[in-house]
Amino acid sequence: MNNLEAIGITGADFVNKVIDYDLRNGLSHCLFWFDGKGDNDCPEPHLHYSENIEFTSIHCITVKDLYVKMRNQSMYTNCLLNVIGDWFW
Repeated sequence: MNNLEAIGITGADFVNKVIDYDLRNGLSHCLFWFDGKGDNDCPEPHLHYSENIEFTSIHCITVKDLYVKMRNQSMYTNCLLNVIGDWFW
């Protein structure tokens, strides 16, 4: 995705703002865990995730926000794979 912006694809900067790369890395590398009870940082049930394997930077996101973010990221990714890619064939 970062390469799209580097080569000058119009609108790539918008996609880069929408996709949360830290969350994506945490989920794809199994660097996350669920917490069913709230705490001071996240008062609702939430997911903790790390952006790296050292767990030096841990974030949290509510389950509701996780659903919305993943749905939106999925739509943009599918658009890039299925629609925009067809323009270049």
